[in-house]
Amino acid sequence: MDEITLQWIQISKVLAIAVYVGLYGFGGMRGKWKRRILGALWMTLAICGYALLSHTFSYWYLLSFLLYFGASSLGYGSETLREALSRRTLQGLAFSCVALPIVILTGNWLGFALHSIFCLSSCIILGGFNILPSARAEESLIALSVSAVPLFLI
Repeated sequence: MDEITLQWIQISKVLAIAVYVGLYGFGGMRGKWKRRILGALWMTLAICGYALLSHTFSYWYLLSFLLYFGASSLGYGSETLREALSRRTLQGLAFSCVALPIVILTGNWLGFALHSIFCLSSCIILGGFNILPSARAEESLIALSVSAVPLFLI
C-alpha cells in the first residue's frame, strides 16, 4: 500500500478508538452491557478488520472479545483508597492482557510493555486518584489508554 493509504488507515484506527471510548463512557453511566459487550465486540471487530486489511489475521484475535469483556467487567468501586488502588491495579493488569493475542503472534513485546504501562497508569492514577474534572473525562481517557496500542500494533 502507498503511504497515503497507510495514513488513512491510521486515521480510521483513531476513529475506531473514538467509538470504543464512547461505548465505554456510555456504559459507565448506565447499561454496563454497552461497555462490556458492545465495546468488547467493537474492539474485536476493529482488531480483526485491521488484521484482515494488513493480511495478518489469525483466529486467535477473536480472543480479544473475551479479554475486553473480562477486563471491563471487573468491579473497581471502593470506599477506601487502598482497596480502590488494588482493584484499579487488577483492572489495569486485565486490560494489559487484551493485547496478548496480537503480541504473541507478532512478537512485539516492547509494544506490550508500552500498552501495559498505559493500562496500569491510567487505571491507577486516573481511577484511583480522580485527577480529572469529571468521571466522563476519566472513563474516556482510560478507554483511550486501554484501546489505542493494540490497534496500532497491527
